[in-house]
Amino acid sequence: MFELFILLESSSGTLKDLIDKTEDNVVSDIKTCLKDNLQIIEYALSLKLPLIQPDGSVYLVEDALVPGNATTLKKSSLDEIEKYIKDGWVDLRAENILNWIKKIVFVLKDIDRISHNIHIPLERNWRNITESNVGELLGYIYSMDGGSRKKEIFQKN
Repeated sequence: MFELFILLESSSGTLKDLIDKTEDNVVSDIKTCLKDNLQIIEYALSLKLPLIQPDGSVYLVEDALVPGNATTLKKSSLDEIEKYIKDGWVDLRAENILNWIKKIVFVLKDIDRISHNIHIPLERNWRNITESNVGELLGYIYSMDGGSRKKEIFQKN
């Protein structure tokens, strides 16, 4: 969720402009956005979500949502840390951001397909997808993926 918000926040244009940018431009825009909007980082950390920047550096609070605690994390292997990142960290590395852009491209193509064919039943709420409506776009993406943001790491036993 945060990745999508930051991606859209860092883009000064439309969704269509965003998907035409190069990887380097997108990463540069994200770095600038974070530098100019430190409250985004603070908000993620206040929710105990570790944030990994495009360069791989990590913002992490002591009681972050990771298995164990920050001390345990320091002893974790790279594979374990990669699993934690995939399970719910805010991941702003290029590979993950490009994955979000692919999802946006798919949404835009799906909206175009649905909006031009009166015989397709309304599977999703595509009319509210705008550059400023992160919630609708995120809901659309998650409905396509058949799931939600909530992962095992955040569920109570």
